[in-house]
Amino acid sequence: MGKLSRMIWPALLCVGVGVAAVGAWLGRPGQPIKTAPAAAPAEAVLTLAAAEVATATLRPLPALLPISGSLVARQRATVRAKVNAEVRGSLLAEGVAVRAGQVLLQLDTADLRAQLAMQRALRQEAQARLALAQRQHASSTQLQAQQFISQHAYDTTHSNEELARAALGAADARLEIAQRALDDATVRAPYAGIVSKRFVQAGDKVAPDTPLFAIVDLEHLVLEAAVPASDIARVRAGQQVDFTVDGHAGRRFSGTVARVNPETEAGARAMLVYIEVHNRDRALSAGMFAQGSIALAPDTPSLLVPSAALRRQGNATVVYRIEQGRLLAQTVQTRLDGTSQGWTAITAGLAPGARIVGVRLDGLKTGRRVRLADDGAAAAAVPVPPPAPAASRAPEQG
Repeated sequence: MGKLSRMIWPALLCVGVGVAAVGAWLGRPGQPIKTAPAAAPAEAVLTLAAAEVATATLRPLPALLPISGSLVARQRATVRAKVNAEVRGSLLAEGVAVRAGQVLLQLDTADLRAQLAMQRALRQEAQARLALAQRQHASSTQLQAQQFISQHAYDTTHSNEELARAALGAADARLEIAQRALDDATVRAPYAGIVSKRFVQAGDKVAPDTPLFAIVDLEHLVLEAAVPASDIARVRAGQQVDFTVDGHAGRRFSGTVARVNPETEAGARAMLVYIEVHNRDRALSAGMFAQGSIALAPDTPSLLVPSAALRRQGNATVVYRIEQGRLLAQTVQTRLDGTSQGWTAITAGLAPGARIVGVRLDGLKTGRRVRLADDGAAAAAVPVPPPAPAASRAPEQG
């Protein structure tokens, strides 16, 4: 037993020394510790909806001229009294719609009827005087033919007949005036419209030319817009106008250029353009302030992209073109005056039919993989450096 122990202990000592030597060698500075290789992270794919993709299109750029101005009624009348009388009933209040010829109010007619009766009597008197003068002249004609009266007597009867005929004509005119005065006691609307102002009350005494009502035709409005004299040469009758007004958020209205004032406004260097607006539903009111634009003559065809697709990178303007399933920052040049209605004209750097990112998105960079929502499968990859990790797709600011 003792002999066996003496043989084992030296062997165990040798094994321990060997293990310590190996550990010391492995722990030397500068020696890498080998581990299993890590798997590369999966490349993120940006999915674009159909509404986020645009195609560069060759077509005319909409040419618009900004305008602003106030709406006025094409027809606005102040209905006035034509006779001396007292206001009776049938008074209409402001805001009431009236038809053409509708009774607005009734004036007292007692005195007017008396005047009419008197003029009728005076006419009958004048008619009787004419009949008498005619008989006398006929008699004098026979007597003068038989030389029983002088020429002077004959001329007198002839003159009396002419005077009586003139007096009857004057009586007819006075009778017509009296009849018209009686008719004017019933005040009627000159055209269909809205009562915008009432100036009198029942019992008021009015004289000729006293204001009674103000009536506006709201179905036919005119937008009076001041256009700079430098732009007026591009405005023509018949051009379409699109505008908005406060109080009707989200609704757009239309009109047509009717005419252009040939003179500039004093001190404004602008000329008034009159735009006809049909307002059959009466959603608009006279006095509203409108802002919009005149559609000018179409421009020559240009390569158009959505203005939201343009981005600034340093001093360059770029769009992100979709090429073989990857994004490519494409430098483009734009026309100086080539932006209208959310579209911009491209003069260099892009070809017709090119597909681009048409909205403002964050995290776009050259080489990023993209997938169109309607493709059904991921776009094919191309050999480019791995893109950065996926970024947020929140809309860009500014």
